[in-house]
Amino acid sequence: MKNFKCVFIALLSLLSLQVFSQDVVLESGNLNFLKTETKIRLEYDYSNMGVGEYAKEEDYIKMKVAEADKSKSSSGAKWLNEWNADRKTDFQPAFQEMLNKKAAPLKFDSSYTNTNVTLILTTTYMEPGFYTSGFIQKKAEINVIYTFVDSNDHSKVLAKISAKKIISVNTTYAYDLAYRVKGAYSKAAMVLAEQIKKAK
Repeated sequence: MKNFKCVFIALLSLLSLQVFSQDVVLESGNLNFLKTETKIRLEYDYSNMGVGEYAKEEDYIKMKVAEADKSKSSSGAKWLNEWNADRKTDFQPAFQEMLNKKAAPLKFDSSYTNTNVTLILTTTYMEPGFYTSGFIQKKAEINVIYTFVDSNDHSKVLAKISAKKIISVNTTYAYDLAYRVKGAYSKAAMVLAEQIKKAK
């Protein structure tokens, strides 16, 4: 019984470390300009992203497509379609919804066309994680860069913040990859909203 308690306490400690271990750094500028803004355009960039043990997303994709085709003929194409679609159907909506909730009354939307400021969310690393049963799991995790730029001239950077080890808030029965990863984007929104609150 004593050993069980020790293991349980160790698991709780590990969970606490995972929840609060994100590393947030203000790389340049500041967020003071947000005090005069009401709407921010959202854009997303996955063009230079590592995935899991792979430094390049394209290498991860090759591995997963080949793996899927081995298990079932032509299922690699289905996996790739879902992998690409998850960004617009799950990851981006999760980020936008949570950011609007936590950073209110400031509003963020990818559909805005007439704003002074644009936020580019760049994903530099993604760990999709896995879930089998019980404690046999690895939570999804992302590294991102939040770059606020002039909407008319993206070369004018107003502020740049990097955040690493952002771990998914979606854990219970997280068998689905999209469900796990979108939880990391929800957490990324919380991290940014906290920085915005500090600036106000």
